[in-house]
Amino acid sequence: MNRALFTTLAFTLLISPAFAQLAPPATKPHSSFLITYAKSLPGPDDSYDFFAADIFSTDTDGRPESQLTDSSCNVSPLLSPDGSRIAFVQLQRSMNIIVMNPDGSHPRKLASFSSLSGSLSWSPDGKFIAYMDVPNGSNLKAMLYVVPVEPAAPAKSPPKPVAASYLSDAAWSPDGNWLAYKCLAQSKKSSIQLCVVRPSDPASAKPVSDLNIAVYSWSPDGTKLAFTAGQRKSPALFVAKLDGSAPVALTQLKAIPASFDWSPDSKQILFTDLQGRNSAIFRINADGSSRERLTDPKLQADSAYWSADARQIALSAMDHGNRSVFLLNLDNSEMHKVVTGLPQCSPTGWLSGTSLLFIRCAPSKKSVADIPANARKISAAFSVLDASESQLPVRKLADLVYGDVSIAQKPDSTSIHSLDSLSAQ
Repeated sequence: MNRALFTTLAFTLLISPAFAQLAPPATKPHSSFLITYAKSLPGPDDSYDFFAADIFSTDTDGRPESQLTDSSCNVSPLLSPDGSRIAFVQLQRSMNIIVMNPDGSHPRKLASFSSLSGSLSWSPDGKFIAYMDVPNGSNLKAMLYVVPVEPAAPAKSPPKPVAASYLSDAAWSPDGNWLAYKCLAQSKKSSIQLCVVRPSDPASAKPVSDLNIAVYSWSPDGTKLAFTAGQRKSPALFVAKLDGSAPVALTQLKAIPASFDWSPDSKQILFTDLQGRNSAIFRINADGSSRERLTDPKLQADSAYWSADARQIALSAMDHGNRSVFLLNLDNSEMHKVVTGLPQCSPTGWLSGTSLLFIRCAPSKKSVADIPANARKISAAFSVLDASESQLPVRKLADLVYGDVSIAQKPDSTSIHSLDSLSAQ
């Protein structure tokens, strides 16, 4: 395979702002979760080939790592919401989207593409996958596709696009009725807008606003989209409904945050902004009232996430030159460090409905020496801690991981067997 082409595609696949994609179903506090990711095993000379990645899995119970694929180059795995399937991108002579069981059995080609943009995206019911294809590598001609995971019969022709798009990920609304995506502007006011479309009705595609879009996120109740937009000198945080009303500017920003997080009840938003020269965590009501700074700017905090009960916030902050993970108790404003002895750590989210916090850290210095220079920034170790435990033990789950990590509650045997009757292609 052409390495220049792979490098371009791999970089596109691995720059998604949501490093760990967490499945939505609410679960019991100590449910077991399945985790899947892409990495390369060391070669005969103990070096790592960035261009020969495979799909691996483990779980939050500490099960030994399992290799699920062993051919060509396989990247960007994504678990279905119920954990019964893994979709991933396979790079051979052609570029394919593959679906398989969580144990690696029964792989099946779902679709082919010319050049993938962004990440794959499962519908909330696990019946469809959305993806972006970029014909001839032209960013201005990207198309959004939605394909069924279990078609009634083999497709006789390529799928038809749902909408014209731009280089970005598509995000399903929580009810699965809408897809949000970045689209090319139809006016001179902006260049990249936020659009939505009903997957079953391409004619329903419409812009949510005519502002230059940066990052966006659905509210948990699926009724609103929050997004950052505006020029570099005057960005702002907005909330928009799908009823055609104008977006509401919640607050002006001094810098565009890489991400933000809705509260579980969809009434508040956490975001990062500058206070002086340093970053701090703020929260604001979804109607724009009560903007409040939660952290001291001296901590240079970012990457903040609500707990399931909205009483704690996990965040990263500087601690004697090392970025680490802290918990902020919103009842009494007390903050304490929960990760020690690990380099450069940040939270990537809570496992849905639990006290388990997923953490990304830098690889050990010994491991970094064996990683190709162009892969070091996208390699990491992943750990999990239980915030309900008094000693907050951190368990390392995987090291030298490429790109996103996907997590879902472990499926039961019935849902896993749903793919057994499908022949491999």
